[in-house]
Amino acid sequence: MIRQIDDKLTRLNSARTERVAALNRIRCELARALSAEQDAAERHAHAPGIH
Repeated sequence: MIRQIDDKLTRLNSARTERVAALNRIRCELARALSAEQDAAERHAHAPGIH
């Protein structure tokens, strides 16, 4: 019985770790996209002849 609980805890911890890693990857992708969007907006705002 204790071994079954330990096995379940191990599986739950592994799944949690995988979800955290996936969320971190998504967060990094969103941060890169937002940064690229802001950079593009700044370049557009400072482009010669556009005002």
